[in-house]
Amino acid sequence: MPPSGEAPFSPADERNTSPLDERGFSSLGERGISPDSECSLSKNSITILSISYMRRNLSTLFLGAALLLGAATSSCTNELPDGTACGDAAISFRTPAVTRAAVEGDFSEGSQFSVWGWYTGENGSSNQPFDKVPVTNSNGTWSYTGGDRYWVLGAEYDFYAVYPAGLQNVECTDQGVITVTGFDASKTGDEAVDLMTARKTGVQANENTVANAVALEFGHELARISLNVTSEGDAVTLTNVKLSGVSYKGNFDSSATPKWSNLTANTSDDGIFSADNVALTTDALSASLFGGDLLLPPHDGLTGISLTFSYQYTDDVSQAFHEADLSLATGQITAWSAGNHYNYTVNIPRNGTDVTLKVTVTDWTTEDYTVQW
Repeated sequence: MPPSGEAPFSPADERNTSPLDERGFSSLGERGISPDSECSLSKNSITILSISYMRRNLSTLFLGAALLLGAATSSCTNELPDGTACGDAAISFRTPAVTRAAVEGDFSEGSQFSVWGWYTGENGSSNQPFDKVPVTNSNGTWSYTGGDRYWVLGAEYDFYAVYPAGLQNVECTDQGVITVTGFDASKTGDEAVDLMTARKTGVQANENTVANAVALEFGHELARISLNVTSEGDAVTLTNVKLSGVSYKGNFDSSATPKWSNLTANTSDDGIFSADNVALTTDALSASLFGGDLLLPPHDGLTGISLTFSYQYTDDVSQAFHEADLSLATGQITAWSAGNHYNYTVNIPRNGTDVTLKVTVTDWTTEDYTVQW
């Protein structure tokens, strides 16, 4: 019986329910929920959506939400155009143990990555519910655009992702080949772009798996380079600082070996990776060159890459300039690999003796974090 005070159900109230489209889309209205339903939805918890009255039937619909985007469940009796029965849960994603981005330190408010996804139906047809769909972080919750996509029971899914969203000339095929044409890594520090990719393939959509979020584990496609300068005690000013011979622009192909091609290297006079008037004072005897880290395509060899600069001791009455020309092809490090952090430290000694260069190699970062959407 309908709740007290409401008109009894009449066949005239029956509404047509539109079938799901080929991507598995559906609105709540299309799924038989009355517009005057009473809802209570809270963040970060499993929440019950109580339907006081439904025109098609009287029931209780349970909705789960735990930082999983649109993990709504409801009954579904429709069929997709290929005759495959739809599931009763929206597709959601999570990113376990995503290595922290060097630039942001975390996925900041408004950060985005893009998702592609295909599934093969029971009749062998291929469908694409996700086509470079941006996923956005808003107040710690990740959401994608264009409406929820629902699982198709019995189908097999492949998912691919690229961070950040908004990159130019990015494509992904149904075989998971990700390409980025003309990627430019000339920005440094806070403006550097941390290119990452992720994939999750062979996901079987059945009653046991559709309740779980799809795990997308991102990996770095670039090498992280830090260049720092320190003084042993004297105040020093560096001028005409230049890192040259570095490949900063090229094409990425996830299926190729190596993944990067058509690389362009900077020169000593093009202004890329240069700095001037870097001051080390007695209160601050170290500084980061070029405004922060460089995120660069991997390098098979470092021959020809050099760091040059002039330096002057502030208290030197002669105001003499000294020159430094340091090769980054040290005996210890001869290449830069994706996902590694190369931390170079230039040491300027007292009294104008030889400048030295030391380098340490670590993982990208020692801190991981988890994001769900």
